[in-house]
Formats: sequence, structure tokens, C-alpha cells
Amino acid sequence: MSTVAKGLISVCHVIVFYCGFQLQRNDKELSDINTIGFSIYCSRGAALCLAFDMALIILPVCRKLLAYISRIAFALLHLGQGTISEGSNSSPTSYHKYLAYHVLAFLIIHVLGHCVNFYRLEQLDRGPAISYHFGTWAGVTGYWMLLLLSVMYITAHKRIRKRNYEAFWYTHHLALLVMVFFAFHGYGCFVKTNDGQCRGYGSWKYIVLASLIYLAERTLRALESSQLITLSSAVAHPGGAIELNFKHPSIHYRPGQHVYLNIPQLSQYEWHPFTITSSPIEQFISLDIRQDGDWTGQLGQLLGYGPETPRLEQTQIVRDRLLLPIIRIDGPYGGPKEDVLNFDHAILIGTGNGITTFSGILRHIWFRHQETQSSRLKTLDLYWVSRDPNKLEWFQSLFSMEKTMELFRTGLIRIHIYFTSSDSVHQVPIKRSSSSGGIRFHPGARPLMPLQTEFGAQERYSEDDDDQGEHEELLSPLERPVGSGSLISLMPIPSPSSSPHTELTNTSAITRSAENLEQGDSIIDPSNVYHGRPNFAYVFEAMSDKLLRDQEGPGQARVGVFYCGSPSLGRTLAQECRRCSRSGINKSPLPAIRDKAEWIANHGTCAVCKTNAPKEKSKPPKYECPDCGYPTHCSEEHYEMDKEHHKHTCRVLREVNEDEHDLRSGRRMKEFEFPGAQHRDEAINLSNWDTFLYTRGFLSMNSERSMRHVSHVLTYPLTIGSILHQSSPYRLGKDLTVEGLKSLAALRHTLHPTVILGSNQELGTPRTNTVRIFCLGARAESRLPPHIYMQLAYLFPNTAFQIHFVGPDAIPPNKKPKESHQHIHYEQLTFVYDSSRYEAYHAEAGPFNPYYDVFFLFSPGLAHPSTKEMWKPTIPLLLDTKCAIFGTGFDEEDVMSDIHEIESAGYEMDWLMKPRENVFRSLKHEINMTDVRQSALCNWGIWGIRGRRYDVRAADQ
Repeated sequence: MSTVAKGLISVCHVIVFYCGFQLQRNDKELSDINTIGFSIYCSRGAALCLAFDMALIILPVCRKLLAYISRIAFALLHLGQGTISEGSNSSPTSYHKYLAYHVLAFLIIHVLGHCVNFYRLEQLDRGPAISYHFGTWAGVTGYWMLLLLSVMYITAHKRIRKRNYEAFWYTHHLALLVMVFFAFHGYGCFVKTNDGQCRGYGSWKYIVLASLIYLAERTLRALESSQLITLSSAVAHPGGAIELNFKHPSIHYRPGQHVYLNIPQLSQYEWHPFTITSSPIEQFISLDIRQDGDWTGQLGQLLGYGPETPRLEQTQIVRDRLLLPIIRIDGPYGGPKEDVLNFDHAILIGTGNGITTFSGILRHIWFRHQETQSSRLKTLDLYWVSRDPNKLEWFQSLFSMEKTMELFRTGLIRIHIYFTSSDSVHQVPIKRSSSSGGIRFHPGARPLMPLQTEFGAQERYSEDDDDQGEHEELLSPLERPVGSGSLISLMPIPSPSSSPHTELTNTSAITRSAENLEQGDSIIDPSNVYHGRPNFAYVFEAMSDKLLRDQEGPGQARVGVFYCGSPSLGRTLAQECRRCSRSGINKSPLPAIRDKAEWIANHGTCAVCKTNAPKEKSKPPKYECPDCGYPTHCSEEHYEMDKEHHKHTCRVLREVNEDEHDLRSGRRMKEFEFPGAQHRDEAINLSNWDTFLYTRGFLSMNSERSMRHVSHVLTYPLTIGSILHQSSPYRLGKDLTVEGLKSLAALRHTLHPTVILGSNQELGTPRTNTVRIFCLGARAESRLPPHIYMQLAYLFPNTAFQIHFVGPDAIPPNKKPKESHQHIHYEQLTFVYDSSRYEAYHAEAGPFNPYYDVFFLFSPGLAHPSTKEMWKPTIPLLLDTKCAIFGTGFDEEDVMSDIHEIESAGYEMDWLMKPRENVFRSLKHEINMTDVRQSALCNWGIWGIRGRRYDVRAADQ
């Protein structure tokens, strides 16, 4: 359960208590009884809270009802199959526990309040206090409820529940009697008006309704689980584990779920939860049961392989079918964990018996691979933490089935075992250093002696609680963008309870497991067994660093951490996952991105403030979105208010965050290894990005992120090339006007020169011409390295280019603006950088020829208030040249505003290209740092104009 949910529940209780307090205090008809004073107000306020709590506390334990409701709700909302994870911190059971704490708190207030009330009534000569305690209906039922609830609370304590689960189970059913007493508690009518009328809350109605729902749910579960099932087989494994296999056509489960098992031959009323260790694709349902307590020990004895049975050397099948008991099944319950297949790298962590949850998941993965069903999972690391070395043999039997063994052999799964008990250092003979003769510790394991780490004081954790059934889901899944590491999500897994474990008795199991290792019959390799507590900070950092070095890059790979075990370790894992995910860009390891976050936080605007508050009262966005990492709102409260509208923006910001970190990750950017010149006979297809990259021989783009990177740097040369090339995707009528075709025909005559034949009629040297491309108001396009523009030159191998970048921000790449006019020569390209305004550069660059000169205005902002006046003297000069002029815009609004500005000025011009989307626009989003809700694609749209020409005709025409 999240802190927010706990806070809301507690606040609701305070509000209800305050309402009951004020209702009693301000009711003039209760002035007589209110002479008691403050205590009567408190007892009545607590009674109102108890009335709601006692009705609500039953509902979270109605497993079957909640499962049906979740499935129906998810189906109506088209969200897939809904499931509720029982036994987890975000599950209905955790709400049941939290409500129980509030019941206890308000029960104490109610009882103490009435003790004072009865004492005050005695002082007011309204009867002895003892008569109110034990001589009234309310007093008698109240003390009976107090007695029953005391028994329930005591047996529900964690330590008692672990030692004697049956006591907890049976005494908790006293709740039915409590409900009966609670329904009749107000029958005596202690609180009456001045004229003797009863003034109660009518809480018996809610109690009866909730009790009927609970009884109906239990009846439904009893009917569904009443079917007697015959076991198909039972298998006894070395280490005391029992495997039960059966068929049940009406049970439809998914990996990671569990069922409740009842064996009438052992007990008619005891139901114990066990994880399903088979895959839904298999014909049989399998349960693996470790003999840890009385009930499981009796099951072993029933099958002929109890705790007193001599140790098994190998797996034994129970061949006497008369020994196979009849069973009953209730379930399945719990949330499925097929999410493992949705990650590139999965880390499964189990402590103690919590590792059982992952057996069915691994078998399901094997079946998926056999059926060649696609999944993105590349590697899976399985971590098991235990303080009892005797469990090693049980662990081996759990995962040594042929199906999961193949996964271990293929290298898809790596296994890591940690023993945290100091005794295990001497008991496990398979991880010693040959050089020093001492114990060899893994660099990711913390030794057992006290140790101060660089992460400060760590909570000590073990699987003690886990073995007793404290398998809890601690947090909601984390899905956070990455700073410089992978996307790491904590996906905790609830696990069913188990019986108490036996004490460590011998070390022979460890020795036998070591012998099996030498024979090659075990999945456990000596190099994978460690002594100490695993340092998951080291593990996660190592995974993050590895992904940084890999080709795929940190932004593309996703790492899922799945956990089943004790809460203390879960909190540590959650902390490390958050740290490695580096959700906020202000925590990025890259200074440039941290500076960007600081600028946005200081100069940006909160989305809610900008919409609802005046400009002078709007606050900067100091709160970072937990999903995308960008500062988006001034507070968490505004973030929650704007959460629905923020979803699309969040997706874009998350994508930008990952792209920026990937570009700066230091990995080898293979997508930027561009091809060189192409043979003149090979055709180039400019229909779209995909066909161009393919026909030009670029390396295969295996991800959308790589495509975004490439399109972002090539959008400028390809926008130019796609317009000027004879294989342009823009066609007459649809995109180009007749005048546009004329202007481009003149340019293409120069760009695609014919071959001059020699006197011997053989091919001679192609004619070389120089075409001038003027990029006015140049900014980002001027900072691109020269080799980027070579992709433009390769489209026209027989043409030399002069590319003029003109404008105050025209700066050569990797250089500071030392001079106002600079030249760079690069093969057939000549780059001219001039930081003056165009009207000053115009005379120097003239004269102009429509066959050799073309102008490009990349996102000029002709209508933007800050640049509008700067462009007014430039546009007439450009139109006077009669050369083609092409412009781009960030989005449709930007394009149309520029068009409107030109048309409203009344210039004499011809349209060359109608406004439309640019085929070679950048696929990478650019965000507005003053308002991160606004994003655009560089060179999204394109248009073209030219100064109007007049045809000269004869007078008689």
C-alpha cells in the first residue's frame, strides 16, 4: 500500500471521527447526556468510525468476489484480464490489515471514553458505573466483542501467526460472532434524546449487509472448491520436497499465481496456499510443497516420504496410487507475472521459500521458446537469498526439471545463490578460495561481518519473515526514464503463506549437492554460490554500466526487477532501483542535462498555473514528473490534478529524455556510420526515410531511437536534396505548382549535367557546375559537421556546392565565432559562414541566377514577434532575385503563420510548393524549455515561393 493511500485512509478516519464528535456535541436534543462532557463526544466519534470500519474490513478478504469484480471492470475498460495480487502490500489484504489498525485505535478510544462516561454518570447520581458495564445490553455485548477481538489481535500477531498458523486461522473466524454482537450492540440504546428517543447510527444495517456479502462469497468459494480431485501423480524429490500433479479443466491460471489446497484426509477445514509451479501451456497443474511444518510433514508421511524417511538419493515417483489423497482446490489467486517477458533483461530475486514463485515463470518461458513465441527477453538473472544451507538441495529439485534445465544450459538464465548465515561459511564446501584457503566472496556480496558501505547504513535483512509467509509486494511498479543507465523497474511479487520452517539440523544436504555438482547433475555451479549478503547496489550498477557499453544503448534496453520476499530487502531494492533509474534529469550524471533541468525549473511554467492563474502568480515547475523525469509542475498537488492531460506530454518528454542520454552515453553510435559515395548507376529512392536509407546503403536501423538520431542530423541536407533531386517525392499538381516545376527544372539542369562526349564518341568527363545554397537565419544547420552535408553531395556527384550560412547565429561546428566571415572547404563542398544580416550580405553575394542559386529558410519564424521585424527587409530582396525560396516550420501552426505573414504583406510572388508535411522532417521531438508541454519536430512542414515573373509577348497577342 502506498504512503498516499495510507494517508488518505487515515485522513478519512479523522474526518469521520470529527463529524461524529461534532454531531454529538452540537445536537441540542442530546443536551441531557452531553452533561457528561468531552468523553461522550470522543466515544461517539470513535463509534462512528467503528461503524464504517467493521463493515468495510470484511470486504477486502472476499477474494473470489474481488477477482470477479476486477475481471469485469478490466473487461469493460478493455484493459485485458484484471487480477488482484493477494498478500501484497498493494493488495486487498494490506487494506484489511491497515483498517484493523484503525479499528484497534478507535476501539481503545471508544472503550476508554465509555469508562469515563460510566464514571461520570455515577457522579451525576444516574446509577452505579458497574451496572452500565455489566448490566446493560451495550455493556455486555461490548465486553464480549472486546474479548473476542483481543484473541483475534493476539493470534494475528506476526510471531504467533508464524509459530501457529492454525490458531490464527481458527480464531480469526470469531469475526462472525463479533459481527453478531456488533449488530446488537446498540439495541440497549445508551444514547437517548432528552425526551427518551434512541439516537443511534443505525450501524447494524451496514454490518448485516457486509456480513451477507461475506457469507455469500464464502458460500460461492465453498461450492466452487467442493469438487474432489484425484491426483495424477506425486513425486518425492531429494531435500524433502513433494510435487503434486493433477488435472482440473475448470482452472485457468497464469504464471505466478497460486491456489489454496485442502486435503480432507489430513483436515477438512485447513486450506494452505501454494504457488503453481507449472506453465498454463502444460496439461497438468503442479504444486511443489516443501516439508516445513506439521501439515506438510503429515502430507509427506501420507505419501510414504515423511521427514523420518531416509534421505532420497534421487527423485521417486509414488507408484502406489492408493496412497494418493483426494484434494480440493480453491483459486487461482494473485497477479500473473508474465511481465518478465516484456523486458530485455529480467532480475528475479527471491528470499527463502519466496523463490518458489519463479519456478512456474521459468517453465512458462521454456514453453514460449519451444513454441517460438516472440518475446524481448534476452537474459534472466535468478537470485536466491537464504540463511539455511539445507535448502540448497530443495532449490535444486525445484529448478532441476528438464524444461528449466535447458534454459540454464542455453545461458538465457544465470543463477546466483547467497547464504546469509554465518554458519553457512563453514557448512557450504563449494565456494572457497584456492589461493588463500579462506572463503571467497563475490564482489557483489557483502561479507557477514559488520561492514560500512558507500551507500550508508543498510538495513539488515534475512528471509526469516519470508519463510513464515511474509511475502509482500512492497511498492507499485516503477517505470522511470533513465539517466545514464537502463530502465530498471521494481515489480514485487506476492507469494502465498507457508508453514513455519524447521531448524537447521545437519549439513549433509550441502555436501550431497556438492557431490552432484561434480557429477554434472546439478543446475548449481560452485562459482555461483556466495557467502554473505548480496550487494544489489553493485549488481544494478554493473547492469547499468554494461548496457551503457552495449550497442543497444541504455535508453532502449529495459530491466525488470521482480521480487518476492521479506519487506526489509524489498525496501532496499526499491531504493536501489530508483537510484539506478535516475528518473529526474536534475540527477542526471551529465552536466549539460542537469543544467537544462535547472533552467526549466527556474524559468519554465507550471501547466496548471499557466491555465488557471494570472501570469504574475504562476510558479516555476519545481516538481519532476516521476515518469518522464522533467520538471513539469510547481507541486505534486498540481501534478496529480493534471495527470490525465499530462499523459501524452509525458510520453514525449520521456522519449526526449532517453534520446538525450543515449546520445551522450559514450556507446559506439553505429547509426552515425554513414556510407560514402555511391556508384552512379545505382538508383536512389527518396520516397521516405526508410527507402532512402536502404537504397543508400545505410546500416540497418534496429530501433526507432536510432532512426530518430539519424533523422535529426540528416533532416537539413535531405530536405534540400529531396526538393532539388530529379527523383524528388514531390510531384506536380499534388505538391508542386507549374511555376515550381519550372524553377526546379532550371536547378536540376545544373544539378544533373549531361555527359559530354569526346571526339572518339567515348564517354568523357562529366561537366562540373557549382550550385549555391543560401541558408538564411542559420542556427542549428550551421553547426552540423561537414561530413553530414556530404550526404547531400553524394546525391549529386557531378556538382560542386557552395553552402552559405547567413545570420547572427551562423557559427561553424566546434568553433567559436572569431570572425564574421569564414570559409571551410570539404571535398566538393565549400561552406561560407557569415554572421551579418542578409540585407548587408545581399550585394556581396549577387548577382543571382535561378539556374544556380536557391534559398532555404529553416524554421525562420517570419510571424514570430521576436523575429518578425528582422525579416521584413529580407523578403523583398529574396523575391527580387527570382530564385526559388523554400521554407520550413516546426508544425502546422508555425507553417501557416509564416504563410499568412507573407501573403498579408502583398508581395508579388508565385507559389512553387503548397504548404505540406516534409517527407524528411526530423523524427526527434524538440521541447519548448519555457513550457515543456509544447514540442515540435524540426522541419515538420515545407513550402516554396519565388518572385513573380512576367511573360513577354508580342503586341498583337
